Amino acid sequence: MQRFAILGCVLASAVWAQCGTEEERIIHVREKLVPALPAAQLESLRRYLELGTRSCPTSGDLWYYRSLLEQKSGTANMAKYALTQAQNNGSEALRRGIDPFQMNDRLLHVDRSVPRSLHDKWALVVGVQQFQDPSIPTLHFTAKDAHDFAASLTDSQSGRFKKENVRVLVDRQATVRGIREGIGWLRERVKPEDLVVIYVSTHGSPKSMDTLGVSYIIANDTELSPPEKLYSSSYQMVDFVEDLNRDIPAKRLAVFIDTCHSGAAIRQAQTVDNESPDSAAGFSGAFRSFQLGVGRAVLTASRAEEESWESARIENGYFTHFLMEAMRLKGGMCTVREIAEYVRGHVKTAVENDLHHTQTPVFGASEQGDAIVLGAPIS
Repeated sequence: MQRFAILGCVLASAVWAQCGTEEERIIHVREKLVPALPAAQLESLRRYLELGTRSCPTSGDLWYYRSLLEQKSGTANMAKYALTQAQNNGSEALRRGIDPFQMNDRLLHVDRSVPRSLHDKWALVVGVQQFQDPSIPTLHFTAKDAHDFAASLTDSQSGRFKKENVRVLVDRQATVRGIREGIGWLRERVKPEDLVVIYVSTHGSPKSMDTLGVSYIIANDTELSPPEKLYSSSYQMVDFVEDLNRDIPAKRLAVFIDTCHSGAAIRQAQTVDNESPDSAAGFSGAFRSFQLGVGRAVLTASRAEEESWESARIENGYFTHFLMEAMRLKGGMCTVREIAEYVRGHVKTAVENDLHHTQTPVFGASEQGDAIVLGAPIS
């Protein structure tokens, strides 16, 4: 069974509530924010949010992000007005103090060294097989994938993680709130000299099918009907990445995403069949800010335009099966780049031979990110 895009037919046929559609502009803008944003692009994004606040003047978050762009553009009076509107309309982003510009600046100026010693290792493992919304198809092996991957992490011959340092969330535990609380659990424990692994297996959404090109992680409590619920009840990929950047201080962070179209979170769709796992320059989309950090690596199950497949024969998703297999190589001492190369080749071959489909994992790493070793012993 494929971990397919469950959203395409719903979004294509639905009439979105006005503010539900307009608020997606926020995520579209946030995916494009970089520290040295060219003036022309900054102005384009500012106008884009201006249209949003005209169409939906009651959205506090639209006003808040517009205030940030107005301030960056040097229009102080409009920035002040937009901030007042954000306050009056109860902006959640303002309440949480979210500022992508400050976050990116902080990542740019972080200490670029990675500690030679490894203090401890932690993992958050998420698998969503069943969903509260009956319109979302049940998957077959995502919960098993999560449990099996967690077992690989704690195996003494591969991951060497302490069992108490691995938190597994499946099905009703894996709500948007539950996943965020899992990241909070890490935040309270992780130190810069630690290694952190994040693993997510669920349905995914293709950016091309979403109203404004937004990538989502579909949680257990995500709702597709009415369609405007999608914005508030799913975990937007850009929020997921921002939470990791803000809350995980570790200088070694590896993220594995087993969903359809997950490569869109790293970069635009690729068309060349023989490129290396990291042939595209840097990140794009939701994971763009990962490139600014140190010791960040991401491996996704498929390209932006592809689906991620499960197998009854191996009783796992292909991606997770070969990921666990790669983790056992060299006694667990492969780098994440070596793992990515192994997974990419074996997933492509197996899916093509078994199902006559194409599935191509995508890898991206920041400075020193590709040298992460999951099975490295604690020193």
